[in-house]
Amino acid sequence: MKAMLKNLYCTFTFGKSKLQVTIEVAIFVSMFFLFFVTAALNYIYPWNLINTVLYVIAGVLILVWAFLYKKIVVDYFFILLVVFNVIIFASSLINGVVYFDTTVFFLSATCFIFYQIFRHKEYRDILLHIFGLAGACFLFYFIAYYFDDILLLNGERIGSDFGDLNVVGYVFLYFFCYYIYAGLLKRRLWNLLFALIAFILISITGSRSALLISLFIVILAIFLFFGREKLKWSLLISVVAILCFVCILFLPPFENIRERFLNSFAAIFSLDIVSSYEPRLFLFLEGIEFSLKRPFFGYGGVFSFGNYSFSGHFAHDNIIELWFNYGFLEVVIFQLFIFVPALKVLSKKGLERKLLLMFAMAIFLIQFFYSNYTIKIDYIILACMMGIANENDGQIFAISFANNIPFYKKESVQI
Repeated sequence: MKAMLKNLYCTFTFGKSKLQVTIEVAIFVSMFFLFFVTAALNYIYPWNLINTVLYVIAGVLILVWAFLYKKIVVDYFFILLVVFNVIIFASSLINGVVYFDTTVFFLSATCFIFYQIFRHKEYRDILLHIFGLAGACFLFYFIAYYFDDILLLNGERIGSDFGDLNVVGYVFLYFFCYYIYAGLLKRRLWNLLFALIAFILISITGSRSALLISLFIVILAIFLFFGREKLKWSLLISVVAILCFVCILFLPPFENIRERFLNSFAAIFSLDIVSSYEPRLFLFLEGIEFSLKRPFFGYGGVFSFGNYSFSGHFAHDNIIELWFNYGFLEVVIFQLFIFVPALKVLSKKGLERKLLLMFAMAIFLIQFFYSNYTIKIDYIILACMMGIANENDGQIFAISFANNIPFYKKESVQI
């Protein structure tokens, strides 16, 4: 063990100055705390302020590191992020107000900065390990915090102290994706234990959408594991996974979430949408009606969907929220964040592309249940996805002082 750690340290520090090693270690430490605090303490005052400070520290360190030792790459991803934010401002002006979504701007900026280090595979590997470690710490912290409630297993939803229960479920979902990837696809089997814990905690939060998406992630992972050559095995094991999922729902501790699932399906097929248990279909149809009245620039983002809605609820749908607030082009750009990297890796080889596809499926499906364009962890995942997809790709220009290369260098654009 000691020899292995020594060899790892020598490999990591070979050919680097003490300053570079110090900066990189500082980045890894700050990113660990950033991952953990984003998951565990983002909605708890004053820890959310510490989270903001961590984003600033990590961002500055990565910019300095890239500027001195690598390069700050400006490519189509930067352009998409800029346009995404410009539309927000333009939409507000066209609607007669001055409004700029600072949350989206801040998240976009940090996403682009994190992308600079996620582009490099050797650093991305380390950051993904740190992501998994931070996730494991969050899992056990959550269990310790709610230990007595978890032991009761009385069907009540648990996790509201960490924020919106659906968002907490989605945080567990992203960690679940990583553990399935590391455990099943990379054959590091101990990660499957963390995946199982994450799945159980998703069910405890009572987030039906996160639980359902986790099932889709498992099925996707099965198909990615066996490949095209063993399609029959993929289909068979997927059916078994679905049956296991249904059986779990009918266990006594999951009675509450089972009833909520059944009521949701009843609401979807109910003709009495307004008085149904779950009016989300009504919210979707209502959102389409509002959005079509102002299809190009929306309502400016100042008035929430709930102020217009018959029910007073927000849309519970990322596509409707973006369309309603800022127009249909904003919806298209957010989908490009997901589908461009997913499509780019389809022709590539390697295990990381499978992780990207799992992350892409998670973010895409969450959209139909929650407005996730302001969720912090989603932008971390997007930075990782773009880094995997655009590794060694061309750029519009790059800024760097590495190896005494002056200021910037233009290169061909490859999208």
